[in-house]
Amino acid sequence: MTLDEYSSYDALGLAELVRRGEVSASELAELARRAIAATNPALNFLAGAIDEAGVGERDASAPFAGVPFLLKDLGAHVANVPIEYGSRIARGVKFEQDSELAARYRRSGVVFVGRTTTPEFGLSPTTESSLHGVTSNPWNTALSPGGSSGGSAAAVAAGVVPMAHAADGMGSIRIPAHYCGLFGLKPSRGRLPKGPSWAGLGDLSTSHVISRSVRDSAAMLDASACAEPGSSYWLQAPARPFLRELDAEPPKLRIGMTSTLPVGGGQPDAETLQALSTFAKIATDSGHIVTTVDLKIDGHPYAESLLAISASMLAYGVGRLAALTKRPADATTLEPTTLGCMHRGERLAATEVIAALDHVNVLSRRMARLFDGIDILVTPVCRSATLSPTPPARASDDEEAARETLLSHLDQIQFAPLLNLTGQPAMSVPIHWTADGTPVGVQCVAGFGNESLLFALAGQLERIRPWAGRRPPVWAGHAG
Repeated sequence: MTLDEYSSYDALGLAELVRRGEVSASELAELARRAIAATNPALNFLAGAIDEAGVGERDASAPFAGVPFLLKDLGAHVANVPIEYGSRIARGVKFEQDSELAARYRRSGVVFVGRTTTPEFGLSPTTESSLHGVTSNPWNTALSPGGSSGGSAAAVAAGVVPMAHAADGMGSIRIPAHYCGLFGLKPSRGRLPKGPSWAGLGDLSTSHVISRSVRDSAAMLDASACAEPGSSYWLQAPARPFLRELDAEPPKLRIGMTSTLPVGGGQPDAETLQALSTFAKIATDSGHIVTTVDLKIDGHPYAESLLAISASMLAYGVGRLAALTKRPADATTLEPTTLGCMHRGERLAATEVIAALDHVNVLSRRMARLFDGIDILVTPVCRSATLSPTPPARASDDEEAARETLLSHLDQIQFAPLLNLTGQPAMSVPIHWTADGTPVGVQCVAGFGNESLLFALAGQLERIRPWAGRRPPVWAGHAG
């Protein structure tokens, strides 16, 4: 199998070749390593290699038997393999057992071949860190692949692996999928396990995969979903496997669309509006009913609540890592924005955090009622179709500087973290390409627990406007 052949398959396609004996898991792992060597110098998506023993002994009946897979350096970990959260304070940190999610990935048949880059603790919508440097977008290496799962998205978009793990606390699956022309679904709160290690942004964050095909995402959610004992939330299993939702057209849907930014009002850029217009035409032509909706979100308390919850949880997490590594939480181990955010979190009163959580409670109920009148909400993923890297600041680590940096991040990604606060499933679907070939996604949201409807819609969009055959300039298959 050549690199170009390897890169043209999705994960289920590669697994089928393994089952038929046309290629071995060991051969696929070697192809993935060659693909990494061919593309990582230009993209810098690799945080570290993983060399798994016993690759050829995987269960051939598993849905993703022998498929090479990358884990984000945040959100899931493999036993005795570093997980460093994109931070110098966590350099070399290892755990003695797989996280529950990594264990489920392993049982699905995938073979871990590496870890992908993330900004420090996932705090940025772009992917760069003092630990690993700047990660670039395969469609245009002058641009960012988005964040915080930008390393995973860059690798998938470049054909290194057909899908990769991503963690989403403020949009970190959907944002890089949007910027890299990929499919990315954030599951409902509680759909996937989070234990046993530190859970980052708590119940606001979750994990899943970024993929080129919708069916890979659906099949991996089938393989990895279901809460673990002790989970805060237990969701009812779907009536049928998520993968089955791709077999038929979705019912006629009531789709509510908005482009008005929650914080400060205003509109996204012209290419993002064009992506929404393209989606609306496809949906209308497919028999769906598209109307305009007003989310009625009060932007100020939304932003303040998100910042308070993020700062308090970051302060706790950094404190745990400092105790574990015996390293100081200061400018020698942390970036300035992280330090300022940590200081703010340490200073927050418990009542301030409770007030933020109370606002989330109110916001969640308001969003839930929206789905009494519509089946799907469609919004921009981000306010812009492209995003430039923002290397870690060196100047100031005070609280106000950190606050301004985080608010500037939020200004770019306003719609994405809203769904982390409220818990609904949301996906980014590549629906538009600019004249110079830059991909642009749209965000589709369903009611709580209704990933099935999103997969049905995504399958329809993929059939009408397929994207998996598009190749960015940096593509593993180009290496021969």
